[in-house]
Amino acid sequence: KGVLALRHDETDPWVELSDGGHFDNIGLYELVRRRVRRIIIVDGSADPNVDFASFANAYERALVDFGVRFEISGSKSDFNLLMPDTARPLTPIKKRYRLAERGFAIGRIEFPPSEPGGEPDLGWVFYIKTTLTEHLPSNLYSYKAAHPAFPDEPTSDQFFDEQQFEAYRTLGQELARQMVNYATC
Repeated sequence: KGVLALRHDETDPWVELSDGGHFDNIGLYELVRRRVRRIIIVDGSADPNVDFASFANAYERALVDFGVRFEISGSKSDFNLLMPDTARPLTPIKKRYRLAERGFAIGRIEFPPSEPGGEPDLGWVFYIKTTLTEHLPSNLYSYKAAHPAFPDEPTSDQFFDEQQFEAYRTLGQELARQMVNYATC
């Protein structure tokens, strides 16, 4: 029903988008509580310092409340590669737009055993972070040139115009495509 208690469908002229509020902005906590073994997170938080605060907050709560651990490190699936300026070899366009090597990280989830004395239950977490990478549509780099804070524009403006909405939608779609291509290779 949504916040306004209205029913929405795909023909409506607008989209109602809601997050997890101040408790968990990425929805991880409830998925962990339900012991979901394949979790896809799209972190569109305004994060200009790239400190992954939304993930860190949800992870801490999941660890304290449920004893769940995440392992996202090693090879080409860690948070280091989501940082701006990590795309190599460094070229003028990579430097100008501060491109990251990847816009996603893939890791393991370790849930405590379901039964006393049992083995931990394992799962996967697929984490997509709004960051610019190589091989994105050119309109995203154009949008970045005109809006330097992209993709970390303040969330205080809840009314996106069409160009801003399309920039974020396209970025999410392209990063998800890159992640799927990487995961299936």
